[in-house]
Amino acid sequence: ISEAVEMIKAAHHPAIIAGGGVHYSDASNELRVFAEQTGIAVGETLAGRGAMPAESEMCLHSFGITGNPAAYQIVSQSDLIISVGTRLGDFATGSQGAFHNPDVKFIGMNVVGHDAYKQGALPIVADAREALRALTQACAEAGVEPNAAYAEAIAMAKDTWQKQKEK
Repeated sequence: ISEAVEMIKAAHHPAIIAGGGVHYSDASNELRVFAEQTGIAVGETLAGRGAMPAESEMCLHSFGITGNPAAYQIVSQSDLIISVGTRLGDFATGSQGAFHNPDVKFIGMNVVGHDAYKQGALPIVADAREALRALTQACAEAGVEPNAAYAEAIAMAKDTWQKQKEK
């Protein structure tokens, strides 16, 4: 967990990709608390839809092949991807073409070791709820806080998408 915290502290534009494992672990509340406490945006895979409360400012909604432009914009530019309960399969990531930042790093949180290690991730092989609780506490103890400029970029991407939908 301490290495994951250091990666989060060093990231300028982190993002979470939440999959179906969040639902299986009943970890939606823990995901919301972690994302809001750290200021990390959350995109959801098709299986992870609804994992993040829609009213949260950190919720980007769907990411991947069936996702929206705001989620794609934020995730594609991220320098750290935290995958929670997802296999990062081709359907969710466009055959890994979704990650455009050449320096992107990964933290993989999954109960299946094979999936936690994908993309050369720092693996956290654990139940999503328990891992998110531990990571939230460790980030709080390390003084990880939301980045105001990044929060504004997230809000702008969401606002632009909302205006597109209204047209």
